[in-house]
Amino acid sequence: MTTTVPAVQPGDRRFADPQSPRHGRLERRPAAQRGRVVVANRVIEKIASQTAAEIAGTAGRGGGFLGIGAHADASARPKVTAEVAGRTATLRVELGVGFPAPIAALALRVQQELTRNVERLSGVTVTRVDVDVVALVVDGTAAASSGRTAAGRGGRVLA
Repeated sequence: MTTTVPAVQPGDRRFADPQSPRHGRLERRPAAQRGRVVVANRVIEKIASQTAAEIAGTAGRGGGFLGIGAHADASARPKVTAEVAGRTATLRVELGVGFPAPIAALALRVQQELTRNVERLSGVTVTRVDVDVVALVVDGTAAASSGRTAAGRGGRVLA
């Protein structure tokens, strides 16, 4: 006994052979024919913010109204701003650090982890990560820090 199987026509999107384990599934098409993926700035910001929050020694900012009265909060995620242009992004993260953490080493780790996770999870290439240390957490309390731009580095250092 023979079974007639309709041929898959060009443009068909599903496998037609009912005997095939792939019957009814979408065919794999070249990437250029599948469409495009757009990742919103807010998604990049959330990935980066969550990544920064998971790094030991970092803190976000909590409380306050319109930035007035805000304080470092270890349970809050650091604030991240992303600028996405096509397939590349630049990030700016504002965070607090615990005393006596080595700030430069911690900032470098934040840059590396944010770059790695954003690229891995979103497919967007991170070209720059600016880290602004905006608070110092000392024995559970936060002391706001003023910052000055580090010459040629694009980061912030404590004054």
